Amino acid sequence: MRELKKEESFFRMMQELPLFAGISRQTAEFAFHDESCHCSAFLAGEALPPGRRVGLVCAGEVRAFKRTAGGGEVLLNTFRQGGVFGLAGAFLMDSVPLSLLRAKRASVVLFLELPLLRRLFAADAQTAENYIAYLSGRVEFLTQRISVSSGGTAEQRLASWLLSQPDDNGSVCLPCSVANLSGLLGISRASLYRVLENLQQADIIAQHGRTVLLKNRGKLSDFAGHSDEI
Repeated sequence: MRELKKEESFFRMMQELPLFAGISRQTAEFAFHDESCHCSAFLAGEALPPGRRVGLVCAGEVRAFKRTAGGGEVLLNTFRQGGVFGLAGAFLMDSVPLSLLRAKRASVVLFLELPLLRRLFAADAQTAENYIAYLSGRVEFLTQRISVSSGGTAEQRLASWLLSQPDDNGSVCLPCSVANLSGLLGISRASLYRVLENLQQADIIAQHGRTVLLKNRGKLSDFAGHSDEI
């Protein structure tokens, strides 16, 4: 890890964070130039140090893992340029981090440390409201995930999960391999591959690697609500 000079392009990306929605440029500049806002570069495969902070990926790719009881690792999420991590855990009192972070390739990360977040919330109440709104959204998302993984057919679980993901122009980027996704959904790999194939044959989705195009959200929503198979 090595420290880098903050660039104007990093500031523009920071302004796009949920934390700064509707916030004045003056407040954003206050945060960006604070001593607790700093930029670091990481080599491919390098672990990011744990800490109570928010991280913005300005370049490269960072992955979050959870260590299993058997000593292995499960991929939880992937953060590419513009992606943010740490918002959900920055204020946790527990010293054990929620996940392990590692650079998939050479990456640049802008960190906003906890002392800065506290100063920011004190200076502008809207930033605190934005933070609470973000956490509320995460609670809703996780509630949906629990619902998806705890019941229903393989078809319902996949359809519900796809609809719960943030999409980019109708496309969902899988955060992990299809094999790992089957574990997240609590279904077998064979069942997941079968459902993906069936949904594509029905022209409801189209899959290209880890990108899934939602071609018909209406049919996918209907499909998520009942147990009939295609």
